[in-house]
Amino acid sequence: MKGKKLLTLFASICLVLVLAALLLGCAKPAPPAAPAAAPAAAPEVIKWRFETLQTPGFAYKVNEYFCELVGEMSNGRMEVTLYPPGSLYPIAEALDAVAAGMSEMALPASAYFLGKLGPITQVEASLPGVEKDAIERYNFFYEHEDGAMLKLMREVFAPHGVYYLGPNISTGWNMFSKVPINKVEDWSGLKVRCYGIEADWYGAMGASTILIPGGELYTALATGVVDAARWGSPSVTIDMGLHEVAKYILYPPSLPCPNNHHMVNLDAWNALPDDLKAIVDTAAKESGWFYVSAGSYRDYAALEEMKEEGAIVCKIPDDEQARMDKIAMMQWEKLAEVDAYAARGVELVKSYLRYLGR
Repeated sequence: MKGKKLLTLFASICLVLVLAALLLGCAKPAPPAAPAAAPAAAPEVIKWRFETLQTPGFAYKVNEYFCELVGEMSNGRMEVTLYPPGSLYPIAEALDAVAAGMSEMALPASAYFLGKLGPITQVEASLPGVEKDAIERYNFFYEHEDGAMLKLMREVFAPHGVYYLGPNISTGWNMFSKVPINKVEDWSGLKVRCYGIEADWYGAMGASTILIPGGELYTALATGVVDAARWGSPSVTIDMGLHEVAKYILYPPSLPCPNNHHMVNLDAWNALPDDLKAIVDTAAKESGWFYVSAGSYRDYAALEEMKEEGAIVCKIPDDEQARMDKIAMMQWEKLAEVDAYAARGVELVKSYLRYLGR
């Protein structure tokens, strides 16, 4: 009896084992482990090339600052590489070069494009007898009549495949003269280095004018090819030594707050997302204000150094400066007669002066 019970127990255990094996065999196999997620692809870095008219020095460092700002504010999503003038193309050909994509961006002078864009370039670069400082100049572009001048320049450049980003405003550009100049009549008979509407202005006061490259100004003044020359602010001209051969420095500057400008390939600009457009625009404005503030600070020291070396500040009396400004205004009217863009630009200048109460 006992053996029979053991046999029954053994049979039951075997049956349980067989059933368990059958159940396990029928169960679905465990799914394979999911593969590890691939690391997220790094966002593509947008890379721009940027050629400037400015040679290495303080002004060039301002352009470097712009590039740094874009990189920092975009958290590395955009890189702008700076090139000195002539590295990618002759800077005077920047309008066509940027439109063709030889660089995405450039900082030229509008005077280079007078033949293509007309006299509106002279209004853009600054007319004599208008603003007195950089703040007034900035407001003319960005605030007056809801930024009408900025919009006008974008309208002018767009058909050429270029986006006009904005002005790059400078501190005043002074005239260096070999003789003292205190009144309108003192310009009569002088040979003056300048161009554009300035040439018309000085010509109307009796001077003859000629355009000479900056690198030749020292020799031209020293040898009497010209009697006076306008180039840049004291912090720029001190290294050129112009005060050594033309010791009279005219104040106020003939152009108190002139500007070059930033231009961008239109397709490259349109391809940017809105946040990067805002970053590029902000970096241009911020570096521009650094150019004005730091440049102004350096101008004081440079002027004092030139005075210690024999330069004489020639302050034009207010009544005589007013006479000169009135003659300058007559030249504006001639610009306005050339084409519709120039007429619109000159009218904006006039309305701005009315707003300023002048």
